[in-house]
Formats: sequence, structure tokens, C-alpha cells
Amino acid sequence: MDAENGLKTTAIGADIINRPIVSKLIPIVLGGLVLSSAAVHSQTSPPASTASTGLTIELNKLEPLETSCRAYFVADNQSDKSYSTLKIDFVIFQSDGVIARRVTLELAPLKATKQSVKQFDFDGLGCDKVGRMLINEVIECKADADTVADCQGKLVVKSLVNGISLTK
Repeated sequence: MDAENGLKTTAIGADIINRPIVSKLIPIVLGGLVLSSAAVHSQTSPPASTASTGLTIELNKLEPLETSCRAYFVADNQSDKSYSTLKIDFVIFQSDGVIARRVTLELAPLKATKQSVKQFDFDGLGCDKVGRMLINEVIECKADADTVADCQGKLVVKSLVNGISLTK
């Protein structure tokens, strides 16, 4: 009996949880809640970043040559479209932030659902001078002979080169 308000109270606690039927139901109920939560999450989660665009450009490696720097890019086209043209206005910044090069790079052709490695040599530029890289603008972008709207906005970019970012 609750002395404050005169109501009869019953303690709910370990004695109920320790009953055989309740102790067996708790894992089942909790497991069902976890599975239900996972199902809702999988239905409402946004798609992975490359799923919406299908095209990731990765700066994979810089290789010093005698008088230049060779850059390796991995283009991962997970879309069902083949890119016939992907021309980008590309800017390389030195470590101090000063522009070292501005060039147009053609990354196509890129076949549908395929990764491709592209390499470019930047003459007169040492790899040790490179600070960061920028896809300044997509100049032209065609997939299956059709112009792709907002191609730059749809690109996903990343860098595996330590200390050098690739941005757009």
C-alpha cells in the first residue's frame, strides 16, 4: 500500500522478469525490435553517394618522373551508361596554395559498370610541389551520346594520396 495516496502498489521487477515465460520472451521481443528498426532504416536510408551518380573519380597515386609528375586516377563508373565524353577543367595547386597548372583533362571513354585507370603526366612539375587538386568545372559531359545535366554536381571525388586532396 502506498502510504502517500492510499493506493495499492505492486512492485514490478526482477520477480516478473525471472519468470520462465517472460525471460524467454524478452530476447524475442528485443530481437524483433532490432529487426524492425533495421528494416525501417534500410527502407528510408538515402542511397550511397555513388548510387545516385554512378561516377566516382579518385586520385589514386602520384608518381615522380625525371621532369614531371604522373597522376593516376581511377574512374569508377557504376552507372548503366557509358560516358563518351568527360572533359574537365583541372587545376593543380602547389603546397603554398599558388596555382601550378590549369589543364583540360579528358577522362572518357568510360564504359558502363566498369572501373578504368587514367594517367596524366604534368611536365615540369615535381610531385613534391603538389598541394591539392581541383575539378574546377566539367566542360563537357556526355553519356550514351546525350549531354548529362549537372555532371559536376553528380561526380563523387576522393583522394588516396596522403596529404593531397581532390575536390570539386
